[in-house]
Amino acid sequence: LIKGGICVYQNKKYTIIICCYGIFVDSCNYRTEVEMTGYWLYLDAVADYVYSMFAKRAIDMVIICGGKTNSRVHTAESESVLCALIERVNSKGEVSMPADMFCCETTSKTTPQNIWSGVGLAITHSRSPNIVICCDQVHRYPVSMIARKICSQLDAHLCDIQSFERFDVHPHSTNWFQFVRGLRYQMFPWTIMREI
Repeated sequence: LIKGGICVYQNKKYTIIICCYGIFVDSCNYRTEVEMTGYWLYLDAVADYVYSMFAKRAIDMVIICGGKTNSRVHTAESESVLCALIERVNSKGEVSMPADMFCCETTSKTTPQNIWSGVGLAITHSRSPNIVICCDQVHRYPVSMIARKICSQLDAHLCDIQSFERFDVHPHSTNWFQFVRGLRYQMFPWTIMREI
């Protein structure tokens, strides 16, 4: 059965891996107003998706991925997102999603590391190696190439890539740059493992 863009089988649960995009801090010292508006837009869409899966009882675990990438802040990206994401998810419906269904991966610094560590946590701590990865729309192509390689390597089942809109001013957050990056991963998949 295909429902809402994901293969939903009866009694099947999924581990949702969420990619972060830098530290989530509403401060002009760390992020611009455009970046934070884009980040909120992304997190709100992710929260809609997570809650819709929770309402279908299709979630085993949510893993938020992102380590310490900003030397001025001693918090991992995933930890900076955690409270805001839980609050957003639980504003979507009457039944609250338990906080213990969320987990932070705090060591990764790149997208390949996000996915490698997230899938590794799913295999170790989740009852479900059925993986759904959430990323922004610009990164969808490289994320799909990375996820296919890593899930194949770690013997996990990649079920879907969900991508959501996010505004950013970073020069790497362009469709052209990410297309070339994804093409490189597709043509030379061994480069993914070098970046882990």
